[in-house]
Amino acid sequence: MNKKVKLLSILIISAALCFVFAACNNNKDTINETNKPGETAGPTGDPTPTTVPPIYTDTLPKVSPDTNSYLKVSVTNSGYDVFTPMDDGSSYAYRYGPSMILNPDGSIDVWSSGLGSGGEWDWIMYTHSDDGGNTWSKEVAALQPSPNSMDHYSVCDPGVVYFNGYYYLGYTSTIYKTNSGTGNNAFVARSKNPAGPFEKWNGTGWGGDPSPIVYYEYPYMEGNWGTGEPSFVVVDNILYIYCSWHLSNGTGQIRVFTADATSENWPSTIQYKGVSLTTTLGVQDSVDVAYVEDYGKFMLISADKIRKADSMITVYESNDGLNFTRVNELKTNVMAFCHNSGLMKRPDGHVQIKDKIAVGYAYGSTWGVWATRITPITISLSSEKDFSDSANSNISTPFTRKAVPAENDLWPIAITTTPHFYEKRITDGNFDITLDWLDTMYKKHSITDASKVTFSGYDANVISFNGLTCTPIAVGYTKVTASYDGRFVTFVVSIKAQDSILAGELEYPKVKSLSATLGTYNVSISAGDQKQIRAYAVFVDDSWFELFNTAPYAGSRYKITYENYDTSLISISSAGVIQNKGTVGSTTVTVKLSGIDTQNNNAPYQLSYTATVNVVQ
Repeated sequence: MNKKVKLLSILIISAALCFVFAACNNNKDTINETNKPGETAGPTGDPTPTTVPPIYTDTLPKVSPDTNSYLKVSVTNSGYDVFTPMDDGSSYAYRYGPSMILNPDGSIDVWSSGLGSGGEWDWIMYTHSDDGGNTWSKEVAALQPSPNSMDHYSVCDPGVVYFNGYYYLGYTSTIYKTNSGTGNNAFVARSKNPAGPFEKWNGTGWGGDPSPIVYYEYPYMEGNWGTGEPSFVVVDNILYIYCSWHLSNGTGQIRVFTADATSENWPSTIQYKGVSLTTTLGVQDSVDVAYVEDYGKFMLISADKIRKADSMITVYESNDGLNFTRVNELKTNVMAFCHNSGLMKRPDGHVQIKDKIAVGYAYGSTWGVWATRITPITISLSSEKDFSDSANSNISTPFTRKAVPAENDLWPIAITTTPHFYEKRITDGNFDITLDWLDTMYKKHSITDASKVTFSGYDANVISFNGLTCTPIAVGYTKVTASYDGRFVTFVVSIKAQDSILAGELEYPKVKSLSATLGTYNVSISAGDQKQIRAYAVFVDDSWFELFNTAPYAGSRYKITYENYDTSLISISSAGVIQNKGTVGSTTVTVKLSGIDTQNNNAPYQLSYTATVNVVQ
């Protein structure tokens, strides 16, 4: 889906949480088994990218899976914490959904969801171990939201895979301002360096404003989480993509998609392959998938009874990567109140049973205050599914918050701007860019030494810089990347004409253009699909949103109707929800906006576009 995202002047003060995912492994150094529950390994050293391309040379020949045997996973010891909240009294302190790659040289890369700043809910954090998990590099923010775009509120739920020379980092985000994590989509970004910077998929290529690789086209409703939490595996040059999916009836699914891993622009080749697993929302959360080379089986893990005293890790298997069966339930050596788990695996998402494989997860009994633990596992085969460990007890020992470090032990984890989007009229003249670096306590430090800041990637025909001062040159819109002490942030500068309306100046701005958020909707009779048509509206102040009659912009000022379609094939509710009538066929739909221009004596106006609905079996 190719969306052109222009301006949106929405800054939020609330903090919200999303949800997760993960990856990888090998066999050189042992996973740290000496840390007791609540103890944390590291951190030491600077973020260190993998110096050798992480390609294994011991890939096993392809084997056919034994359909009469089942994976048997055991948690061998309680593992160790790679992150523990500090004892600073903060209401929110967490990492969750670790995505983990074990490289051929025994080093480990870990990405996880962590707090954001400046109205951005979550960032994706990165750390690295050169010694199998005994010590860790100084953690940094590897991925942050792009201002005024489809991911401007948050980036969370990392799922990382490496192939064709790039780390591909899948993540979750939404355009909806809500603490319930409503209406998410799945995205991906790529980098040659595991610590970033990453360039995001824009719908046709890499870089610029992000566009979803999996768009949630089902009906929007408050609390309906949407899709996301991507997990990736490459097998026979096919990229398998697993995403969580929230149905309107409260049912959860894991949906599987495939793409051509040989294509540089593989997101444009994505095809939906079906539902691989049905889950219980609020009880079971995100999944991570690996391919077990020794057995030719796909292995899926998920946390179950999440954030409860009797929580556990569950294991599923598949012989084709498309349909999964539950085979294990694990409590021994698993921390209570666990959730958002991930698998340590090789860069391409594979594991071998000789590898030092591990599972990672967040845990903690207080919402938003979570440690992240890495725990070693072993994999074998059994003639039967084995759920016996579910009768055992997990570990109820809570983590202990670690001591606050001394001031000189803090380091920059990220830099940020306030605001993330600068909108000025050409006549406003020069303005200063407010930059801060954030330490490991998320405390802001003003950046005042312009000699240590580099601005790049901007349109020199629109703006120029003298130190930290920006000078408007011409009307235009440009992104800017600021770099400081190895960290970087992208922000937006929009220079508008003297008589232009700035975003936020009008309560109900007129819509100046209406187009398809999604141009084609495939509605399945057998799956009972209910999909929703949402119109992409750009307002006269250049802000934007998806319009439908139950959206935040609903009402007489922005009334959407759906007309001129084949009523023998489908019906469409006033909220744009498509219902099929049991017959295969195709029809077009006129999506029409009837608006009122409140700045022009409530003058009526209309805009429209055409979408296609295919009813399939």
